[in-house]
Amino acid sequence: QQGNPVIMAPKWYCYFDYSQTSDPERYEPLGSTRYVSVRQAYRLDPCDRLTPPDQRRIKGVQCNLWTEYIADIRHAQHMVLPRMAALAETGWANDRKDYNDFVRRIPALVAVYKAEGYNYAPYLFEGIE
Repeated sequence: QQGNPVIMAPKWYCYFDYSQTSDPERYEPLGSTRYVSVRQAYRLDPCDRLTPPDQRRIKGVQCNLWTEYIADIRHAQHMVLPRMAALAETGWANDRKDYNDFVRRIPALVAVYKAEGYNYAPYLFEGIE
């Protein structure tokens, strides 16, 4: 309907129950064999293929974490961190995103993850995609 807000969550960018690597059997907990890397989550352009009137209806982006294979909160954290930071930046800075700058800044956020005891996926920092 015209005028209703739109939340963008296309599966190839926003389904965080998908693995974070292209080799999930080697690196990831049990789950989907599809993957969305940090880089892929960052690539989301919510306005892609939309007309200007539809672009104005976008209220934000969201990730999805379907929990059929999620064993506990630590597993959930592993699945969303640091991809959630990449997607959040897409939502608030889509017109001025810079992936290399994001990668340069993400260690500061990892320091918060560590201080809080969060279980984040380390693949971005190990050069694994």
